[in-house]
Amino acid sequence: MKYAGIDYGLKRTGIAISDSSGIIAFPRQTITLVNKDTFYVSLVELFIKEKVEAIVIGLPLFSDGSESFITSEVRKFSGTLSQKINLPLFFMPEFLSTYEAKNILKELGCKKSKIQSTKDQQAAVCILQSFLDQPKERRICHHI
Repeated sequence: MKYAGIDYGLKRTGIAISDSSGIIAFPRQTITLVNKDTFYVSLVELFIKEKVEAIVIGLPLFSDGSESFITSEVRKFSGTLSQKINLPLFFMPEFLSTYEAKNILKELGCKKSKIQSTKDQQAAVCILQSFLDQPKERRICHHI
């Protein structure tokens, strides 16, 4: 099964796509929010083009598991997205995925400009790969 991973942000959203077997996540794209209509059209077109069969959205939580303002924004985003495309939707709890992504890119020797332009996609890779590494019975589909 082919998955898309999303690191949703109020300005930029990182997208990762898995291989067709749903084993490995790859960075795919960063979409900058210019207006909401264009943003959702871009997402849906990408998912159709990539033949995505399910979507995994990073759900940002504090280290104690509590929710923040951005958590509620992610929930609103997921509700709107579920109205735009009929695919199974999963949440993957995440904590500091962008920080983790920056560290990975630094370790790979990327320059600051490369890190800045790809950190959101790399965060989506971290989210999606964490999901893919879970046993399938722990993956819970969320219906909005």
